[in-house]
Amino acid sequence: EQVLKAIVCGDFTIRGFRNKHLKGKLKNKSSGQISRIIKRLRVKGLIKKARGSYKYYLTTLGCKIIATALNFKELIYPKQLVY
Repeated sequence: EQVLKAIVCGDFTIRGFRNKHLKGKLKNKSSGQISRIIKRLRVKGLIKKARGSYKYYLTTLGCKIIATALNFKELIYPKQLVY
């Protein structure tokens, strides 16, 4: 959930994001863990790599799926029920 919220963050919409950028948002993850998460998201087609750089961008499909997943989570587990 933390990863998806970090990726959907408006900061990365235009400029894209790199491993280093996510490392700043996800303090409890190592660089290797973030690399594996990025790889998983690329394989599933949620993000794409910019040619000639280390930046990644959210795909249109990825934006829709992540937004739906986060909304669905809020509907199923409202903040009042989470202890």
